[in-house]
Amino acid sequence: MKLSKNDYLLFALIAFLASILFSGLLFSSSLDAGLSKFSSRFGADVIVFPQGSAIPKNGILLQGDLKTANLPQELLHFIRTQNGIQKATPQLFFSSLGASCCEKKVNIIGFDPKSDFVIQPWIAKKFGKEIPSNALIVGSDIQINAEKSIRFFDEEFEIAASLEPLGNSLDQAVFATIETVEKIKAAAKKKGFQFDETETGISAILIKTNENFDGKKFSQNVHSHFDGIQIASKKEMFSEIVKTVNLFQVISYALIILFLAIAFGCILIVFSLFIQERKEELKVIYLVGGSKSLIKKLVAIRVFKGSLAGSFLGILFGVLLTFPFRIALSDYFGFSLTLSHSFSFFLILLTAFFIPIFAAEFAVWIHFRRLVKQFNWG
Repeated sequence: MKLSKNDYLLFALIAFLASILFSGLLFSSSLDAGLSKFSSRFGADVIVFPQGSAIPKNGILLQGDLKTANLPQELLHFIRTQNGIQKATPQLFFSSLGASCCEKKVNIIGFDPKSDFVIQPWIAKKFGKEIPSNALIVGSDIQINAEKSIRFFDEEFEIAASLEPLGNSLDQAVFATIETVEKIKAAAKKKGFQFDETETGISAILIKTNENFDGKKFSQNVHSHFDGIQIASKKEMFSEIVKTVNLFQVISYALIILFLAIAFGCILIVFSLFIQERKEELKVIYLVGGSKSLIKKLVAIRVFKGSLAGSFLGILFGVLLTFPFRIALSDYFGFSLTLSHSFSFFLILLTAFFIPIFAAEFAVWIHFRRLVKQFNWG
């Protein structure tokens, strides 16, 4: 049987179906895994920062929009005395253009190694060690020289490790102890940079709570003693991201179902045309002694070969289509879209590859029954 336009049309539909399945399932799974990884890395239950410091709703450490701000030292001590507070640790945010690594602004995040429960566990889990004294952990976009150091305002600082890409501004971030950040600021002062001498070195306070914590009461106590303070819970910070991700996934799954229905309907129609186009050939095979099972086998093999090639091409196109969009979506959501493990990718690959083939073979089964009735092949 020679290839006809219906063969090519069936091939194209299978490729389209595989591509849609692969891209949609990969996007949705990557969003779930990326958000879960992103949320687990943010270990604080509550964050306190200065009012009007232009920190976005979805968190200081989430989007990496770091601002130099100032909180009173007394606030940290006050928070630690409140009921339901398990841990409270300060962080310092400082932006610098005076680095040897890159042309972009470098966000420096300082933390207190004695009380920190957010950055050090994350880094220790990643590298199996804590940050050495005066050393830095840098984001993936920070270029490291041969000496594994970075220069801030003509002062050299050792780099302990480089993080994997996170898909947001923290890829241009540097993590260091507050003591090390103060040394960087001192180097900046030598170069003529001016800082507010009243700064306490606290830009935000991250809090871990226990079961006795009462958010409303805590907020009232803090605001009754300190002005210009803003308090946000982890749930509040992630709510906008979660809503957006959920909406995107609902739309994604709805489009997958819609396109699946359309594509399957088109496969049935095209396969009907395929059978009608070849009914005389099939009738001749039957008349010269070919059995129903032989004819069905010939048609099924023909469709299987075309579906196999179509699924392969569709997934290949899906891969080429997916990766540029993943980069764009990572920038939009502020976190990297990565699957939790390779098995998830393998499962998506198998699903997208075999479902279109099963759909085509199901069309063979439906139309072959009609063909048997049409020609009275008892």
